[in-house]
Amino acid sequence: MLPKRQSANGTRATSQPGCQHAPCLVGTEACVGAHHLSRKLKAPGHDARLMPAKYVRPYSVGSERKMSLESQARELEQQIRKLSEAHASLQFLTRDHPLHAAMQAALEQNRAAIEAIFMRIHSPEEFSGLGRTFSTLQRKFGGRAELTEVSTGQRAAFALSIFLAQNAQLVGAPPVILIDDPIAHIDDLNSLSFLDYLRDIAIEGRRQIFFATANEKIATLFERKFDFL
Repeated sequence: MLPKRQSANGTRATSQPGCQHAPCLVGTEACVGAHHLSRKLKAPGHDARLMPAKYVRPYSVGSERKMSLESQARELEQQIRKLSEAHASLQFLTRDHPLHAAMQAALEQNRAAIEAIFMRIHSPEEFSGLGRTFSTLQRKFGGRAELTEVSTGQRAAFALSIFLAQNAQLVGAPPVILIDDPIAHIDDLNSLSFLDYLRDIAIEGRRQIFFATANEKIATLFERKFDFL
């Protein structure tokens, strides 16, 4: 805002230092004397433009409004600083600790347990373990198979093996397994193998199992498998 003052002769630019900026764009309200003021401003090189009155109000800064704006600015500065710190932390985590690498490392630590469980519950038993990555399986008689190349039941058995191996690593958590319809779309052979493994866990007393299913056939099979408890 460039200062101005009223005189008997009308509105005119002052000679205060505030008007001695380097040449810049200056907006003035379109009112009486505005053209005269614009000519005065253009003399030292400013680009003076007239503005309709309805667009001028946001630029009018009284003392109370100035204090309010300064308070808002301070709050925004704090928010911007916090967001900048959060963004820097996120960039650091994304760059140095990506989720894929963290998941791969966690699975690698439990590789032996995952393989042991998978060998017990998958059927038919045509795989000897995991491949170099967790997206491949090693065939018993040589060669590897991508997860996209095996049956739905075998993929489900692999996913359940990861879940059970991770659950077995829990130390401070309650000794329970919560499963919601884990074998709804698995063939009978893999379903039987999985329920046999759950039964062994229950017999050894390592976990309390909560098993939910909407399939009456699976519910009946589960009841028969665990009717000795």
